[in-house]
Amino acid sequence: MHQKKQLHICIYIFLSLFFILHYKISFAQEAGYFNYTIKEGLPSQVVYCIHQDSEGYLWFGTDAGLCRFDGRTFENYSMDEGLSDNEILRIFEDSRHRLWFFTLNGNINYFYKGKIYNPENSKILLDARNTSSYLSFLEDADHNLWFGTFSGQMLEITTGNQVIKFDLAKKFKDPVYGRIFIALNEQNQVCLTFGNDILELHTGKTLIKNLHQEINIYASQNPGVIIYIGEQSLMMLRNGKTKALLPVDKIPADLMRIYIDSKDNVSLLRKNNVLIEYRKSGNDFLADSIKLKSQVSQVWRDRDGNTWYSTLGSGIYM
Repeated sequence: MHQKKQLHICIYIFLSLFFILHYKISFAQEAGYFNYTIKEGLPSQVVYCIHQDSEGYLWFGTDAGLCRFDGRTFENYSMDEGLSDNEILRIFEDSRHRLWFFTLNGNINYFYKGKIYNPENSKILLDARNTSSYLSFLEDADHNLWFGTFSGQMLEITTGNQVIKFDLAKKFKDPVYGRIFIALNEQNQVCLTFGNDILELHTGKTLIKNLHQEINIYASQNPGVIIYIGEQSLMMLRNGKTKALLPVDKIPADLMRIYIDSKDNVSLLRKNNVLIEYRKSGNDFLADSIKLKSQVSQVWRDRDGNTWYSTLGSGIYM
């Protein structure tokens, strides 16, 4: 990270060895967490998402615009700087190091070499406009970009900058659809969630049937990933490989969100705003539990091993 300084060390309060999941620990600076708010330079304390880019900058999407953090200062971007909407729901980066932003009003923007591109200055993004907000992102092996929405629609931007829209309900002759999450199977074919199934896009072949479809909502920040509950484990489909993440008996009945970090560790947010963080140790799982002031919107592990938490009302914790 540019102008990097040593950030505050994130100290976790270890839960008992017997996984007392209801134990509550309050976030506080005294407990080893630092809270970044509007006082430190955030444009808002409602923060939807986090992303660390290839240069090391941390980006935060808020309800009042984008924010870039270099370890010392925040640089904020809003509609005045070219965003098509100030509510930024998701941030992803492609192999060309373009940062893609999904806005609440159904637009896609991207940041490249210091400039924000939007539907007003990019024909590609104009053609990509949608009535529903975009939700998921995938870059395939040929570097085509794929986008899924909250309402059963899908978009491809090819390497030749052609925009292709898919009416999935019409394609699969089925009006039942929902939030679209995208991943690749073992043959590098694009797969997606459709209703309660995982399908191959071009053939319509059903790969996995009768998913708990709502589970995908919880892990929507991860690009090219489909999360689902198998018979025994919480499962992840990514880059053509299926991986068991966590035994199903570790998933609480009052689950609200699932987060997966860069090392595939799983964090579960319960309705009482208690976050359970699992770390695999041998054949077992260790759990930390922390009580949050506001609902967590994303958990991000940076390159230095620090864990960042964005919240819907209390800014960011590290």
